[in-house]
Amino acid sequence: MGNLRVRVHNPLKRIRIRARYSLIRTLNSFLNTLQSRYLRNSWVIGYPKHLIVDPTNWCNLRCPLCPSGQRKLGRPRGFLEFSTFRRLMREIGPYLHTLTLTNWGEPFLHPDLMKMITFAKSFGIFTGLSTNFQILRPDQECEIVRSGLDAIAISVDGPDQQIYQQYRAGGKLKKVIENTRRVLSMRKTENSATPMIRWQCLVTRFNEHSLSDMQQLAEESGVDEILFVPIYVGIKSMFTEPPYQRYKKDQHWLPRNEKFRQVDSSTGRLRATPQHCSLLWESAVINWDGGVSPCCSLVDEADDYGCVNQQTFFSIWNGSKYRQSRKLFTSKASHPGLPCAACKKFGVPIR
Repeated sequence: MGNLRVRVHNPLKRIRIRARYSLIRTLNSFLNTLQSRYLRNSWVIGYPKHLIVDPTNWCNLRCPLCPSGQRKLGRPRGFLEFSTFRRLMREIGPYLHTLTLTNWGEPFLHPDLMKMITFAKSFGIFTGLSTNFQILRPDQECEIVRSGLDAIAISVDGPDQQIYQQYRAGGKLKKVIENTRRVLSMRKTENSATPMIRWQCLVTRFNEHSLSDMQQLAEESGVDEILFVPIYVGIKSMFTEPPYQRYKKDQHWLPRNEKFRQVDSSTGRLRATPQHCSLLWESAVINWDGGVSPCCSLVDEADDYGCVNQQTFFSIWNGSKYRQSRKLFTSKASHPGLPCAACKKFGVPIR
């Protein structure tokens, strides 16, 4: 106790994480940063350094503001084939700094999750995932620690069951705490520094009064960090409506504390909007069906920029949709059919 880190999420803060050193990774990262921050060319030399892969878009909970929890995803449900993941890693793995094995689903539902982690770690990538941590097979804590997984972000939105279930509908706080302690105990047994365990709390009107209790529970449970995250609302309408409209619809979820609001109540504008979208040069999202999205806020299959089951990632990365999207942020080009055009118009916070 006493070593708990407490942070408030800043969507514009750059992540600095060390992957295993290699010359090709270092060169790619240098070119990546050069092109993203200075050249901003539409054709990118090299690969992204951050990748999100969604093993599945199935989820066991029914969170009220999540398209997956509400079964409103504009994409069929399924599980990523390990062969697809392996082929993707062989193409892009040597260049990646970070890999996140979560987007819209619960990763521990995937039967090959541990194989994916182990295979990704063979490339020296910093690998993490986000989970509601309701599901943990007997002895799976041993697999997790020995897989080399670097970080787990666990959703914990209340210090007791009554507050927790306001958002994590169908979840049991007791199970989350039990599974957290199982992994921490195994980490100690294996004398391992990984995975780093972070509790992640979406701050809402229903739990903002209990953040100090959340912090105390996290410290008692022995986790490494607790992160307080302003809640996002209107995810399905992020690319069709301005912030003040979509936040107005779900304002009963918004905390009264302005510190934890994405939208300024006086102006109706996002507090943190990127002036330049580095995601189009530095990261990408792979959905369970191989569909490639330019950012993690996109939900529907119709917004994919290509599919790695039909072509190489690099051909999609420098395909017409990616190149047109990059031009949106470097010139006065107009491509209204692209989700990135709506993002530039309305402002979509980085998750």
